[in-house]
Amino acid sequence: MSSVTLERPSPEMISEICGFRDVFLPEVAQLIQSHSQSHCLWRYCSVLKLVQDLELAESLETATYPLSKVLSWSRGENPRLVQDGHVAGPFIELRIDARGIKSIERISKIPANTGGEVPASSFVFAVEPVEKLSDAKIEFELGMCHLHVEPENISIWSTPAISQHKEFEVWEMGQYKRLNSISLNPNCCTGISFFLRDHCIIDIHPHSTRYPPTHVEKFKYMEAMFTSPAPDGVEWIYMPLTARDEITAIRARTQVTPDTPHNFTFYTKAGGKIAVGTPYKEGRTRHGNGQVLNLGRDEVYTLEKDSWRHINLIYSIPASGLMTLIRPDAEIVIDGNVDEQNTVIAITISPTITSLYPGAVSSSLLPKAFFSSAPLEGILNAHVFTVGWKKLCKGILIEYENGSKRALGQCRLGLDEVQSWHKPLSMHYVPEEYGRTVGDLINESRTSRSAQVAFDCESSHATEDGSLEENYYELKGCLNFWFTYHEVELQFVD
Repeated sequence: MSSVTLERPSPEMISEICGFRDVFLPEVAQLIQSHSQSHCLWRYCSVLKLVQDLELAESLETATYPLSKVLSWSRGENPRLVQDGHVAGPFIELRIDARGIKSIERISKIPANTGGEVPASSFVFAVEPVEKLSDAKIEFELGMCHLHVEPENISIWSTPAISQHKEFEVWEMGQYKRLNSISLNPNCCTGISFFLRDHCIIDIHPHSTRYPPTHVEKFKYMEAMFTSPAPDGVEWIYMPLTARDEITAIRARTQVTPDTPHNFTFYTKAGGKIAVGTPYKEGRTRHGNGQVLNLGRDEVYTLEKDSWRHINLIYSIPASGLMTLIRPDAEIVIDGNVDEQNTVIAITISPTITSLYPGAVSSSLLPKAFFSSAPLEGILNAHVFTVGWKKLCKGILIEYENGSKRALGQCRLGLDEVQSWHKPLSMHYVPEEYGRTVGDLINESRTSRSAQVAFDCESSHATEDGSLEENYYELKGCLNFWFTYHEVELQFVD
């Protein structure tokens, strides 16, 4: 079991284990656990909590009721039942943790989506109308419970605030039994990490300052889960969110297959565009079996005008781990009637100035590469993520003077080394080729392309005639960053 799924120990228990008489402040207890998440101590705490719950259970007898008769219940307590003649709420909410159902409550309405008040890694929820669970039975024993219900009658969500948007038809949601919801409200979600395997998204991780970070453990778990003879591993695409980057619309590829991988464009309130995924489709009718940059018909999702709420990203995780549903809870706009600000990002194969990689033309672009792009003007801080003794560039995280942020390539937070610059004046780039070995039984050597990237805060490296010194580039226009698991290719675009 992953340590992030364990029930979080109370400050009292952490203080007792650490040998302190006084109880830690909740912030201190959380800090202690966040620095030792994978330690077996927390599994020991979970066992202690189970023993305590059994000792404090109000009843050791077994009792079975229709779920619709239960008004409320919490682990360790006796259930409160709906009394004859009394009206209870029309919905049943189940809160579930690593040990099963933690609480049951009849509620009058589905709560509003507050965007992450409860960490998704600690709880999941089921909120269903009473009529849908009319045949369900609940068995109580030793302060715990066991639910007997037909699987098709219940769906599991990462939040109690299930989307009630009219675009989500009942039959559509009913076919997905494990559903997650991430609010794109930048006040509570500081960014999203997309984990991909073979160009398909296998998990999505929200970042928040409210809870201890678990993204590195999630990434390592994904790597362990998706091991195969394929030469590539799990890609990590990070999308930061700030108040200036509030998402107002999302363009998504309609048909996702191995030949047409996931591809999204996020549109911000300030007019920016953020690309996540790969724009390529495999073409079999044009140019033989080569790639064509044909984005095809996409769907665009937007909020109603003057809407007070934020978009929620809804996605399913089936047992296989491969996502079959990723979509926002927003209005679908027919492609031909999309507002001008929601046009697709223009992908330029041949850059308008110079490609940073020697000889890079349309035919040399990385096959089925992921695409990211960011402006190079108004940079406040630049962070370059590097790997290996050569410090090859894996990704670039840029913070702008206006408060916005952009991520290029793979910004694997907390995993790779990071070099940072404040108010840089120029960019230094040196292309690199390196050899790597693929295959377990028969070793095969391959050459991959990457880059050494740095910024300079002291000089623009401009010569007397206005040109730049070798391998230095002016911070203007945009930087296109194409990448795969092993390779990187950069382009300057005016």
